[in-house]
Amino acid sequence: MDDYAKTGFLEVSGAAVSGLPAGPVVLGPRGGLPAQFDCTLEPGNTGKAFDELVVTGVFDGRRSSRLAIPLCFEKIWHAGCEARPLDWQDPGDWNFETSASTCKVSWDDAEQAIRFDMAWADPAVSRWFRAEYGLKSPREDIGTALRMEFEEKSLQDKVENDFGSSMVMLGYGDSERPQKRIDCPAPVANWERRSVELKEEFDLPHVKTVCIGGDPRGMNCTFWIRAVNVIKSEGTGTKTAIPTGQGVRQSETVSEKSKDEHDNE
Repeated sequence: MDDYAKTGFLEVSGAAVSGLPAGPVVLGPRGGLPAQFDCTLEPGNTGKAFDELVVTGVFDGRRSSRLAIPLCFEKIWHAGCEARPLDWQDPGDWNFETSASTCKVSWDDAEQAIRFDMAWADPAVSRWFRAEYGLKSPREDIGTALRMEFEEKSLQDKVENDFGSSMVMLGYGDSERPQKRIDCPAPVANWERRSVELKEEFDLPHVKTVCIGGDPRGMNCTFWIRAVNVIKSEGTGTKTAIPTGQGVRQSETVSEKSKDEHDNE
């Protein structure tokens, strides 16, 4: 915010960044001429799955406050993990609750997914649904899990296909103990993969149910879910936690590939 331009350079650590200016960076007085450039981020040469990108400016001989961004290079991280599928394919294993006037739970062979069809007759009714899956102990115990991943999509009778909220909830089999809610991006019309961090503070060894839900704004809604997996450290049973702030990966569009193709990515 000074009245004169400043000249300096940027220092970057924690990852390889291409596209930074080769020469000095000039900042105009009072922010009137910001420096703008596009950069490409690559994993550092340490091979670490988790790192921190730190950017610091040195202008007119004075060092700026640092910009620190936590990084998770999921391709490296996944190399040391294994996906363990839950036995999610039977519609009878899902306890479905909704405020809809009518609903149906079925297996959609074309989508290879569980399908939930809902319709509301009264527009004044708050619209919501919760699809709860009971973990089959001990095979599906998530006490040492790192993440839960699944694919979902939805269609509604309104073009926006929008939701008031969307969430994953962990239940403990105790009506006196509240579920742990983790907010997620809402489903859209195309398949997208969700990846939810399972933190140790969630008391994972005592989790009995996993619930996926949403609050659609349309009067008719169809919701699909498939490929429900938990991610664990391969062969160790120990947790390698993802740094704080990397809770829910916002979205990843799933192309119509075979399951084997996805597994090999």
